[in-house]
Amino acid sequence: MRFLAQNMGLQLIVAIPTSKSGAIKPEFDKEYTFSKLEAEAEGQVVHISEVQEKDFKREALAALWADHAQAARAQARLTFEEQEKGERSA
Repeated sequence: MRFLAQNMGLQLIVAIPTSKSGAIKPEFDKEYTFSKLEAEAEGQVVHISEVQEKDFKREALAALWADHAQAARAQARLTFEEQEKGERSA
């Protein structure tokens, strides 16, 4: 995605569930979230659509993801070392 946007000059539009979008957010400047709600008004069922626009601070997101990745690597290393230690003891 970075190659397409930076080297090819393409504007990327990606549709992805919010719960799966965390890993790619640092690659984007904006996010639009769409919600569709069902409500009752005057005895009738109506649908309400809501759109939210968010501007991202790419540098801050990249720093957060780098910290998260470092913490995940450290935790994985500890888990691996504990398992290795347990196998040697058995």
